[in-house]
Amino acid sequence: FTLTDAVVIFGFLLWHVIGANSSDDGYILGIARVADHAGYMSNYFRWFGSPEDPFGWYYNLLALMTHVSDA
Repeated sequence: FTLTDAVVIFGFLLWHVIGANSSDDGYILGIARVADHAGYMSNYFRWFGSPEDPFGWYYNLLALMTHVSDA
């Protein structure tokens, strides 16, 4: 474990906190936030509320993450 390793790990951790977000992040986070209220993962932005299961399984993971923090 060298100084270079520590710098790289620190850089990754820093980027995780302050890293650039895309426009899709707010879109997907909005879907994840509404999931509890709707009772299912509803893509109301694109498909008028139709579910995307099983292809949108990662949206369910993001919905669980919003219970911890919206950041």
